[in-house]
Amino acid sequence: MSDPTVAKLTPAKHPEEEPASVAKHGTLRIHGPDKKGIVAAFSQLLYGHGCGIVNAEQSTDMAANLFFQRIVFDYSTMHTDRTAIEFGIKEVCERFEMTNTLNWNDSKKKIAIMVSKYDHCLWELLLRHRSQELDCEISAIISNHEDLRPVADTFNIPYHVFKITKATKAEVEKEELKLLKDELNVDLVILARYMVSACIHTHGFQLIEDFLACYALFEHAF
Repeated sequence: MSDPTVAKLTPAKHPEEEPASVAKHGTLRIHGPDKKGIVAAFSQLLYGHGCGIVNAEQSTDMAANLFFQRIVFDYSTMHTDRTAIEFGIKEVCERFEMTNTLNWNDSKKKIAIMVSKYDHCLWELLLRHRSQELDCEISAIISNHEDLRPVADTFNIPYHVFKITKATKAEVEKEELKLLKDELNVDLVILARYMVSACIHTHGFQLIEDFLACYALFEHAF
């Protein structure tokens, strides 16, 4: 007869069997006057908070004496907190007179797609989004024609039509802006074969007009 005490025992897990931390990637972008020590300062800062650098790209505009850097870092092993890192980045930026943007990449960017009658770019975007090649939330499709509503319906994405004439152009553009900024609060507008107005250009939206470049932008812009 087996010993019930022995039956309850379970072998200890080998350390290698413990689940590894899931990578959490943040993106830091900096730019400002080119000076010695910038790369080392930000590398040491992130390392000091327990973060590992996954990728770093930098360039210098020699004519303007401007330095640009984009750092992707893993903060899954961070031993401080976000506030501490953000404060440290602020201090280093002030020391080197740099400007920075920091994205923790823990929420999906909201985008809107503007399209006219040609559907091939729209299909490409929506299919790639469905296959998770584009990591974002498509909040709406905006058009000046009803033609592509069935495409939007296929992917269950809200479709908004703004018919524009010379007489109504200014008023309709205000309505588009209200939808994009106040109601949808999108981060990015993709122009899938759509001629955007100057009004959209001047209201702070990040725009992709080169359709083929949009995939690289999703990799690097956020």
